[in-house]
Amino acid sequence: MAVCGYFPASGSAHSVTDSPDSDRVRDVRAPRSSRALLAHGRHTTGPIVQRYLARLAADNVIGCGRSSTQFELLYGLIVRDSQIRALLGETPLSPRQITTRSHEAVAAFFTLTAEPAAAP
Repeated sequence: MAVCGYFPASGSAHSVTDSPDSDRVRDVRAPRSSRALLAHGRHTTGPIVQRYLARLAADNVIGCGRSSTQFELLYGLIVRDSQIRALLGETPLSPRQITTRSHEAVAAFFTLTAEPAAAP
């Protein structure tokens, strides 16, 4: 069994196992992979989605606000805790579950970011 954690004092992620050499802590980060995922994932799609959300705000489809914050909200509603669950070994969501979650997330996003109704 492995227990993973982030240790703020050292600023790194580690895995500790209950194997015979469990007193050893090994670094499980992959800096190159992490940089690649950020560069070709979050740092690529984030700005595209943020520009789209800014256009929606300009067209009064959603409430005004920082597009970066709106992106984080939408992303959080879609992803929820699935990444943590996958890291812990849980079976990933099926395509059908992902579709359902995405629809629910977008509906919740529009509810949360709706322009307030004008006062009478």
